[in-house]
Amino acid sequence: MTPDELAEALPTLSKAKLAYWRHGGVGPRYRKVGKSVLYVLDEVIEWLESTARHGTGPGQEG
Repeated sequence: MTPDELAEALPTLSKAKLAYWRHGGVGPRYRKVGKSVLYVLDEVIEWLESTARHGTGPGQEG
């Protein structure tokens, strides 16, 4: 899926945020095919699952 498609599927993410994360080496894994950026849906879901939290305090991550 393209950054446009991912941003549409997850409205809390923008194309700009995805680009910022790619530049910083964070966020979901992606592929470069020529000049195009592509995300694999299963890897996006895996990344989302890895960000799960059980609370808001320190040490409350998944």
